[in-house]
Amino acid sequence: MAIVLSYYGNRESDAALDQAVRVASWMRTSLMIVVASHECGGTFADENSAEAHLWDRLDGSEVSFEVMRCRRDMSMAETVLDWARRIDADMIVIGLRPGGSKSATIGNTATQILLDAPCPVMTSSWRFEDVNA
Repeated sequence: MAIVLSYYGNRESDAALDQAVRVASWMRTSLMIVVASHECGGTFADENSAEAHLWDRLDGSEVSFEVMRCRRDMSMAETVLDWARRIDADMIVIGLRPGGSKSATIGNTATQILLDAPCPVMTSSWRFEDVNA
């Protein structure tokens, strides 16, 4: 079993990655990181750039991880949910934009994962203070 992480390469995903690494270490499990391609809404122009960013972020981490790419024939949410089911995931971790007002909404990918997940879902977001750290 493992923790599945939805990764876009943005601040929200980096915050979720940090949280997923902490939880995976505590649970003594591994990470399966699903990287969004540009077509799936990812920040990077291609998956190779996103993976290079991930390797830099995870350098020195003691948590084992595997990187998968968003499937071309599926949405990001469908790919994350598919992997969670395949590996009988302990948890899915996703990043959300900070908010909290009445008008704040979450995206389609997060909504689908939250509603259809076969396991618990942890959300994480960056805080303004994190930008200045």
